[in-house]
Amino acid sequence: MPTKLAILLSGGMDSTTCLWWIRHHQSAEIHTISINYHQRHHIELQHAAHLSKLAAAHTHKVIDLDLSSSGGNPLTDTQLAVPSAAEKQQIRTVVPFRNMLFVTLAPPTPKPKTSKTSTSPQ
Repeated sequence: MPTKLAILLSGGMDSTTCLWWIRHHQSAEIHTISINYHQRHHIELQHAAHLSKLAAAHTHKVIDLDLSSSGGNPLTDTQLAVPSAAEKQQIRTVVPFRNMLFVTLAPPTPKPKTSKTSTSPQ
């Protein structure tokens, strides 16, 4: 039975690099997981799904986590402007404990499906 690996795939550069490194250096059944935390950049979720297909992942799952209700962050609160690079205020776009929440939510390495086999009495 092949090793099964679950990868948190945001669709950004870091997780994409991880996905392709694992695909090319490991002999494993890959399962990708993305988190929709109601961020403004929904395109990353679209990229994650597309990259999952390109990498021939066995499954791609999206977990919904609405962080928009907490407010106070330009990535999740539509009432706040996202700072431009020229403003040098990207620190304002950090979602506190976001990655810790993602790791906590992501299920462990996918469990193999079990099949029931009948055995005949001897």
